[in-house]
Amino acid sequence: MSLLLASCSASTKPSDMMARLVTELQDVPETRMIFYNDANPDTENFMTQEYITKIYYQDFEINALCAEYAVFMGSGGAPYEIHILKARATSNMPEILSALQTRKDLLQSKNAAAYNPDAYDVTMTAKVFSKEKYAVLLVTKDNEQAEKLIQKLI
Repeated sequence: MSLLLASCSASTKPSDMMARLVTELQDVPETRMIFYNDANPDTENFMTQEYITKIYYQDFEINALCAEYAVFMGSGGAPYEIHILKARATSNMPEILSALQTRKDLLQSKNAAAYNPDAYDVTMTAKVFSKEKYAVLLVTKDNEQAEKLIQKLI
């Protein structure tokens, strides 16, 4: 009985959410990189501070602000990204959401500078949202479906 109660009260890890998204969404790029907070620093799935600075902004301290995270970066012609960041504290949410909004703005401005019809549609419909301690950035071909899946898992 205690095992059942413990499993009901535990929140879903961003890495588990990401696994579900990758398997259930359509048109997920085959060539991709997925970063996890608990990845071994010697693996390619570990997000270095240099890379964190490159995708968010210089002073963003993802490991200090986030208890857990999973970040999907597709590689290919059109941008495809999913960022699921779980805040350590509710008070960290404004800064985490700001980092995701900054990333969204960067993707949209880069896309506008180098017009590509496929990339334009995807980046212009990018979405940032939050629920409880989770902050999410979606840059997919079906943000609505991705958000529905995430909302069910939180």
